[in-house]
Amino acid sequence: MAEARAALVARLARVIDHELAATWALADCLAAETTALATSPDAVTTAAAAKLDQVYRLERLAAERSEVAVALGIGDARTATWDALIEGIGEPLLATRWQQLRTALLHCREANLRNGALVEQCQRQVRSALGILSGQTSGPQLYGADGTRGAEAQPRSLAKA
Repeated sequence: MAEARAALVARLARVIDHELAATWALADCLAAETTALATSPDAVTTAAAAKLDQVYRLERLAAERSEVAVALGIGDARTATWDALIEGIGEPLLATRWQQLRTALLHCREANLRNGALVEQCQRQVRSALGILSGQTSGPQLYGADGTRGAEAQPRSLAKA
C-alpha cells in the first residue's frame, strides 16, 4: 500500500513539474505576444496560437493532476483547494513545487492582463481613427442635467490673438 501511494505521489510530482514547464512556456508565449503587439498583426496571430496551445496543455495536465488526487484519496479537487490537498499529502518537496507553480501561474496571469490592456488600448486607437475617418466625433457622449443627450458641441475659438 505504501509503495502504491509513493508511486502516486511521484506521479503527482511529475505532473506538477510538467505543469511548471508548461507554465514557463506559456510565460514565453506571453512575452512573445507582448512584443508582437508592438510590431505586427501577423506576429500577434502566431503568438496567440502558441499561447492557446500552452493553455490547452495546462488544462490536460490539470485534469491529470485531478485524476492522481482521486487515486491518492486525498479529497475531491472540485470541492477542496489545491493548497489544502497538496498540504494534506505531507511531502515538503511537493508543497515547494506546488508553490513554484502557483507563482509561475500568477506571473502568467499578470502578463496576460498587461497584454489585454495593450489590446484594449490598440482597439480604442483604431476606433478613434475610424471615427475620425467616418466623420464621427471621437469625444465622449455627453448628457444634460435632464438625462437627454445634448447637441454635439461645435468647434469654437477659445482665444484671439
